[in-house]
Amino acid sequence: ARHEVQNPDPTLTLSDYLRDSGYKAVKIGCGEGGCGACTVVVASWNAATATASYRSVNACLMPLCSCSGLSVTTSMGLGNSFKGFHPLQERLAEHNGSQCGFCSPGMVMSMYGMLSQHKGDTCPGEAEIESCIDGNLCRCTGYRSILSAFKSFAGSPKDAVVGEKYAPFPEFLKSAPEPESVPRRFTGSGKEWISATSVSQLLQVLGEPQRPGVSMSMVAGHTCRGIYKDDHLVDVFVDVSGIPELKAVDLSPDGISFGAAVNWGSFIQALEELLAPEEPSSPLSKRKRLYLEVAQSRPGFHAALPVLLEHARKVAGHSVRNLGTLGGNLVMTKQRGFQSDLATILTGVGSSITVLGSKGLAKDVPLDEFFSSAFVLPELAVVSSIKVPFLSSGEVFRSYRTAVRPINSHALLNAAFCVKVEDSAIASARLVFGALGSRDSAPGPSSPESSSGATGVPRRAVKTEEAITGKAASQSTLAIALETVQHEAWWPEDDFEKHLALSYLYKMFHVIAGSAADLAPPLGVSQSSERPATKGTQAIDWATPDMAPIGTAMPKISSKLQAAGEQRFTNDMPEPKDCIYAVYVQIPRTKAIFRGYDLEAAKQMPGFIDIVTAEDIAGQNVCEPTKQLYLLVPKGEASQYAGQPCLMLLADSTRHAEAAAKKIKLDLELPIEAPLLTALACQTKQAEADASGTPLPKPVVKRESTVIKRGDADAALKEAPRTVKGTSFCDSQKAFYMEPPSALVVPGEDGTLNVWASVQVPSWLHRLLSEVTNLARNKVVVNITHVGGGFGGKLTKSLNVAVAAVVATIKTRRPVKLHLNRNVDTVMCGGRVCVTFDYEAGFDDAGKLSAVRLRNLADGGQGDSCVGFSAKIICKNVDQIYGIPHFDARSDICVTDKASNTAVRGPGEPQASFIMETILEHVAAELGISPHAVREANIFTEPEAVAKVAADPLSESSDQYSRYLAVMGDKCSGGTPLRGFPALGIWTTLKQKTDYDGKMSAVEKFNAEHRWRKRGLSMTPVKYPVDVRGQQAVVCLYPDATCLVTCDGAEIGQGLHTKVIQYAAYHLSQIVPGDTIPLDNVRVGPSGTDKVAVGSITGGSTTSEGVCEAVRMAIEKLAENLKPVIEKLEKADPEKKEPLTLKKVVAAAGSGIELQASGKCQHGDLKYQIYGAAVSEVELDVLTGEVVILSTSILYDCGKSLNPIIDLGQCEGGFMMGVGFFLRERNLQDPVTGQLATDGTWEYKIPCFQDVPLEFNVEFFPRAHKEGIVSSKASGEPPLVLSTSVFCAVRQAVAAARKDFGKGTGHFRLDAPCTPRDIALAIGASSTDMIL
Repeated sequence: ARHEVQNPDPTLTLSDYLRDSGYKAVKIGCGEGGCGACTVVVASWNAATATASYRSVNACLMPLCSCSGLSVTTSMGLGNSFKGFHPLQERLAEHNGSQCGFCSPGMVMSMYGMLSQHKGDTCPGEAEIESCIDGNLCRCTGYRSILSAFKSFAGSPKDAVVGEKYAPFPEFLKSAPEPESVPRRFTGSGKEWISATSVSQLLQVLGEPQRPGVSMSMVAGHTCRGIYKDDHLVDVFVDVSGIPELKAVDLSPDGISFGAAVNWGSFIQALEELLAPEEPSSPLSKRKRLYLEVAQSRPGFHAALPVLLEHARKVAGHSVRNLGTLGGNLVMTKQRGFQSDLATILTGVGSSITVLGSKGLAKDVPLDEFFSSAFVLPELAVVSSIKVPFLSSGEVFRSYRTAVRPINSHALLNAAFCVKVEDSAIASARLVFGALGSRDSAPGPSSPESSSGATGVPRRAVKTEEAITGKAASQSTLAIALETVQHEAWWPEDDFEKHLALSYLYKMFHVIAGSAADLAPPLGVSQSSERPATKGTQAIDWATPDMAPIGTAMPKISSKLQAAGEQRFTNDMPEPKDCIYAVYVQIPRTKAIFRGYDLEAAKQMPGFIDIVTAEDIAGQNVCEPTKQLYLLVPKGEASQYAGQPCLMLLADSTRHAEAAAKKIKLDLELPIEAPLLTALACQTKQAEADASGTPLPKPVVKRESTVIKRGDADAALKEAPRTVKGTSFCDSQKAFYMEPPSALVVPGEDGTLNVWASVQVPSWLHRLLSEVTNLARNKVVVNITHVGGGFGGKLTKSLNVAVAAVVATIKTRRPVKLHLNRNVDTVMCGGRVCVTFDYEAGFDDAGKLSAVRLRNLADGGQGDSCVGFSAKIICKNVDQIYGIPHFDARSDICVTDKASNTAVRGPGEPQASFIMETILEHVAAELGISPHAVREANIFTEPEAVAKVAADPLSESSDQYSRYLAVMGDKCSGGTPLRGFPALGIWTTLKQKTDYDGKMSAVEKFNAEHRWRKRGLSMTPVKYPVDVRGQQAVVCLYPDATCLVTCDGAEIGQGLHTKVIQYAAYHLSQIVPGDTIPLDNVRVGPSGTDKVAVGSITGGSTTSEGVCEAVRMAIEKLAENLKPVIEKLEKADPEKKEPLTLKKVVAAAGSGIELQASGKCQHGDLKYQIYGAAVSEVELDVLTGEVVILSTSILYDCGKSLNPIIDLGQCEGGFMMGVGFFLRERNLQDPVTGQLATDGTWEYKIPCFQDVPLEFNVEFFPRAHKEGIVSSKASGEPPLVLSTSVFCAVRQAVAAARKDFGKGTGHFRLDAPCTPRDIALAIGASSTDMIL
């Protein structure tokens, strides 16, 4: 379709325009270019070659004003249910690569964009294909299935997947008009956009008289908006992306010149072209011919290019790199202190930059001079090009970076070194360090006001260069370098940055000294430089379905719709006429008293309509079931956490509302007292109050909220032959669902409200709405369509969105939509309960525990109904499958000045496993034996039992060898009955299948031979109790024998609807024996409180089982209703000439038979346990702390799965979410304001595709759950706990490294998550250990 936009708004993004135009396949997951959900493919026409060039971009970053002449393709444009699905969409669905589906359209378009740009007639290999989603995130699948789907195209003909057949370039865009003689100008929304098409035009624009108070910014890809979000501060945008001179790539005998508007993607393509081997059949470009000519006369001139290429590929993702420009990146680094990789590597290789003054005078400036505080970049100067020099003979170039995550994660520190060696001596050196000011331990990126002397700019180690020049590339010179660099003027204060800087120098010296590969540390840009494609096996179909389609392995029925972007989420619902858009106005610090506000500037902003305050709330001013938190902070009251809303601003679009909200001036009375941000701070304050005898107005420690005891732990600890005690901590974890919470409220007649919301429990929202508005419940209907992930985060924490939107609707009597952006939601949503714990354990010489005493401090934030539940779970499930005769566990809940924490996927469970395994590892270290031996000493009654169970792992008689059962009898902690105990069979089977003992021998051998790489291996179990609840469903049967099911369960990606359809199809087929109801005849519709008045929750992994049973109960009622009709039809045809079908029966029923029925799961008292085990092997870079998971093998107790392929996906996704908990996801607050620094994709890092184990095997244990619903077990949460095996493997690798560096073999504290910072500092390799 042709789109012409008259005078567009300069702040309008491509994603805004597409979604406003009805193209809802473009999802908004972050608005920062960090998640890839908004990825589209844009194409431009090259008239000279008569070809179109395609690239994937983040539509949430790309300005609409820069899209003139482009063709834009969304996933729905590639394929859909009307014209047929695209092969990529079909393959993704077939491989079950789509769960909630919110990320799926972006995944498809990233793959399509990469294949479109790939040279040649065939698709690339597996490793390159995996990299196509380097800018995409998925919380549900764990990535393995997505990678598997896309890798299936490796080596296949490219024209079967991409090309004009699928995304034809429009004819009307091929005849683009000639460049205009004057710049194009757009002035929508009061901002101005000026598009220059030549350097002369640009200089003309910049030479215009400056208007007082008018700010101007030059933009191209405009990716900086994803970080700084300050478009509201800019009045005039000058677009340079259409200037050919600034997009040129030219090669000379001295180097390569890149125009400043060349994007990262084109930079990478140019390097790939030059470095690619010659192909006789392909004509050479002018650049390539000159490159080959230079190669003949200057051997080694190109040595820096492969390093630059490798480093560039590790920054951001494809879709950001295809927008962000070289010049923009460098200027952003200069002006804002951006922690840039490009600035560091280009400075390190000796690049220069060309700056044009206002009169067009060019000046070449070396980058190290450009970034110095002495060089002042004129306000209206134009960076026109960057010159990357070729190396001279003898020069060696290397660059390094370390990040929280291997890809699409800003550097915590980077470096680039160019050293010339002649006759074994260092003739010259350029040593550059960058990205200083690590945000792994301190608040976020520099503000827009940062000076050119800000921390992020590259720094040369001038003293160090001088100190080593003229000296041999030897150990003594290395020692000089390591000492001298610590005296550089810019030397960092942060311990990790210091350590990395020394480590990078050490790595470089290994290169120039020619160390043997097996003696050197990893020498690539980062550890992931060596990463191959992943592989693995999935053995899940052990049981033949005897109630098909129940138990049949099939992908989600809606997965193709999801891949195309057709599936609607709340934010995709069509907005009614006169819809208003709301945003929160937040108080930026905790404990600040809200005195008032000034709206004058906001009222002048485009689209402003009104505000909503606490005074507009008719009922209770609350936003969660506990009623501990304000919905809107009232005047005169203090904020309970930094980022709590005090107002809502209403406007004609979300974009206008956000811009206007930033203009509101809040009158705040700032607190004197520092915020309480940790459980330990609460404990200290409470202890001081208790000691003084003056009680606090509100206790900040709730004593002994949970106590689990058996035996006499105190006496047993006194009598124990040995004891250990220690302290550790595990941080919170955000749910980080891909779909931020949204709500749409539509007023109806008689004061009624129709509410659409992305929540997990409609009935909880229904009750809360009534309490806040004082409306009768029969006047409010809460509906939920597909939810883009929940993970517990949408149980209570997203309720505020719909409640606030309802308050706004009541005030305005107009429809209201409220969609939280990623930053706001991340601040407000809380997370998993973080825990500080003290433990003491008694044991014998074999490591067998006799007693454990545990004291937990659980950080509840400001209070949530799920915090106490999580704290209780931690105490109840610490023991896992280990036998502990005497046990005393207690949890105190601390009230910190943070958003309330909540139940996140597997609430309390990974914390419990972390605590237990930490204790066992401590015991092993104390005894000097392997942790595996200690685990088995506490799993089995005797050492010989391992072999006995292994001989017949499926036999229930193996239960007699369980130490846990010997201690607990037939009930687990908390009194829940034990229903089967396959744990021992799972343990021994997995141990044999993985050859655990052989793997351990190989790990020990590897560690003995490698000083700078260490491996770790660990095997850990899980015991996970669950409850089946009384879920409800309504089944409507129609005369054509089709069926509509509605239920109280929310489809959040777990495959609920697919399992329900399978279940319903089977039981409908039983109404008329011999008739088979196809799956297509069953549909599951949106949930609503007008269908199920007061339903149960979606959570705890068992919703699918419960709803399936509710559907069965409803269908049995329908069958009973239809019995008279069946009997009548059978009598009418005694000889059965015509087969009787359900369709005939229902058609004959007419209106006299009730064809709808409700059902409720009657297994509400069913409680059972799920078991599993995992073996994980890791390798870490001893210097940088980076980790790669070499392999993980999971054996999981799924019973006879309701749908093996869906349960497999749940296993893999849960495990990878656990990897995030243990290795990646850290929360950081400003100690003064309480502001969350990790409030979006820029700082908060969930796992990416490169965190997937290189070999990832999952198998279901072949033992049915006879007491379960059709012998099945749940799968959503328990596998998350098995990621403890990764953490423990990391601990073992760290221990091996510590031993090498004289730290001994004793226990050491390692908290979760253990990021590269924690790992490297725990190892503690010092400069004196750095021996060549």
